[in-house]
Amino acid sequence: MFMGVSWHAIIARRDERLVHLDTLRAAVETRPALACGVVERDNAPALSVVRHGGTGPPVEVGCDYARVAWWFTWTDGRLIKPVQDIDGAVAVLIRELMRL
Repeated sequence: MFMGVSWHAIIARRDERLVHLDTLRAAVETRPALACGVVERDNAPALSVVRHGGTGPPVEVGCDYARVAWWFTWTDGRLIKPVQDIDGAVAVLIRELMRL
């Protein structure tokens, strides 16, 4: 056990994060102007997204259980959209990449 949480629970949460991030990755990859890949940040998976031809840095999206549901998050913990709102999450990523 790790601070009251079993390793099984930690692995299950990591697997669930990966499932949600993979769903978001597939949606991002349908956009010709975007490219992405899963990276490791602070021992957790994140999706790194860039705009083709963009000069700004990539944006990184995590996935966390917050407010009794799974959410896509910025890597600093701010919430983006619930994982069920894939189109909304992609729209936020596009806006953020256009701003950079």
